[in-house]
Amino acid sequence: MSSNRREEDYFSNRVAIDEFSKNMIRELSTIKNITTLLKENRLETKNIEKLEYEAFNLLINRIEFEKGNSRVEVGVIGSFTSGKSTFINSLFGKSICPMAVKPTTSSITKFYYGEREKITIDNREISYSEYKKLSQHLKNSSEDTKTYYIEYAYPFDRLNSIVLYDTPGFNNNLNKNDEIVTMRALESVDVIFFLIDISKGSIDSSSLERLKKLKDKRIYCILNKSDLKSSDAIAKIKREIESKKIFLEVIEYSAIKVLQEGKKDYFSKYISNIENIISKKEPFKSNISGYIKEVKSRVSNNFKYSIKIDGRVFTIDSFYAKAKLQKSRVEKLLNNLSISKQFTLKQKIRTEEYNYNKSSYISIKNLLDNIDRELSRHKLFRRFNSDIKKFKDELIAFEKKYIDSFYKEWNYTFINSCNIVESDKKNYFKKSLYQIIFNNREFHTYIKKIDFLKYLEKFLNRWVILLNLEYKLKIKYLDFKDTIADEASEWYAKLYDGNSYILRDGKSYFKDKKSAEEFLNSLYSFKSKSTIHVIHNILDYNREAIESKRRELHPKNSINIDSMEKLKGLLDNFLKEKRIDVKRV
Repeated sequence: MSSNRREEDYFSNRVAIDEFSKNMIRELSTIKNITTLLKENRLETKNIEKLEYEAFNLLINRIEFEKGNSRVEVGVIGSFTSGKSTFINSLFGKSICPMAVKPTTSSITKFYYGEREKITIDNREISYSEYKKLSQHLKNSSEDTKTYYIEYAYPFDRLNSIVLYDTPGFNNNLNKNDEIVTMRALESVDVIFFLIDISKGSIDSSSLERLKKLKDKRIYCILNKSDLKSSDAIAKIKREIESKKIFLEVIEYSAIKVLQEGKKDYFSKYISNIENIISKKEPFKSNISGYIKEVKSRVSNNFKYSIKIDGRVFTIDSFYAKAKLQKSRVEKLLNNLSISKQFTLKQKIRTEEYNYNKSSYISIKNLLDNIDRELSRHKLFRRFNSDIKKFKDELIAFEKKYIDSFYKEWNYTFINSCNIVESDKKNYFKKSLYQIIFNNREFHTYIKKIDFLKYLEKFLNRWVILLNLEYKLKIKYLDFKDTIADEASEWYAKLYDGNSYILRDGKSYFKDKKSAEEFLNSLYSFKSKSTIHVIHNILDYNREAIESKRRELHPKNSINIDSMEKLKGLLDNFLKEKRIDVKRV
């Protein structure tokens, strides 16, 4: 065989991949991509791998059905010389299966449809002559007899719906392996045609026992060579065989006559010629004559018809008419069996498709929900970190923005919490001295009313609400008004003694009221530090709560957000393209 010859495509055998198969191939590719992305993100793949397995099996079942494996498989068996090979040839209308093989033959030939005639053994293509030689093992000893498994592809339309197995048969005393080989071959067939050579009588007991082991199969009995028996004899044998209650039907047949009838073709060519002559209105000069002759024998009475057309003589006996009906009957039987099997398989595949679609929809929907949750978790975690950073940044930015006005308000409030009073003491010139008294309670009251603290409270309230709504995080900011008042008191403590009197150069007296006022006014630009402690206290006070919430929101798996988004898109498209009524799911 030439090495340059293109090997037959897997989708040969006149199979056009239908839309379902195309969709399934695309779907399998999508599932493979989903699995890859799941593995990339270290996520569970068991359910999706199971879905991939189901999808692959469904696709293969569908392709196998379209490819022809839905064809009914028929095993032809019987005792040796019952006419199995001739029977197969009669169905083909051509002698492709060697007949009259030796008893030592142990080969199984599988006949199926092929675009071209091709015979193979052990995946090696062989010639017809080699096939014929293998089928006619000429050794008289069975010791060296080998069982050959032969496949025969043939461009015969009938094989579009059936596959035929020619088996070695039973009762071969020279090769006891035949029964084992035959019974093994019949394990996978749907239908069995058991042939009996009716000229030798009814079914034998050994064959009957073997057939009982195959009672789960659809078994038909073919009474071959029925042209050699009288109608009464045939009826008697049929009744006897039917009483065994093994066969679904007992069919009279004559393989050799059916085969001959196919070759004779009932003078169809000449009838066509006559019709052509009439249609052309040419003179009808053909001479047709004939006679009927009754042929009596010991077992039956047959009639021979001799017909002469334009000098050529054709002879046909009475069994030819039956032969055509027999072939039609067997072909119809095979066709019905094939239709029945295909209908059953179609129903099975339709159920499998629905179950797969339902299962895949639910599996992908659940996975999508899990991915959404996983993505949401990661996004929530990232958003939380982003919001906390934003909260801190805005809090510091708030401090920088308002710190100058804060000090002004703070100092103003401090100044207004001080009173200038005349002292009992006098200076050198007997003039009155003045003191500044700081009212801490009044300062605490007024400090809480400064605009800065109103802005800070509004700012904090906005973040408290946001963080609570988004993350259930409760930000605590203490009673920062009292805190900031205490902080202010500490800043100003060095300006007054324990009696709340303002000190000046170690003294608490001013020579006049104006100098006291000037001193207080100088405090308006006083700054102790460039930061406000209360703002940083808020962050410190909530640090543990923030870290606890961060641990709570932290995803269990480390994923790539972009990869997961791509996976989510695949899952979304999978569900959109799924041909299933979601309401039924």
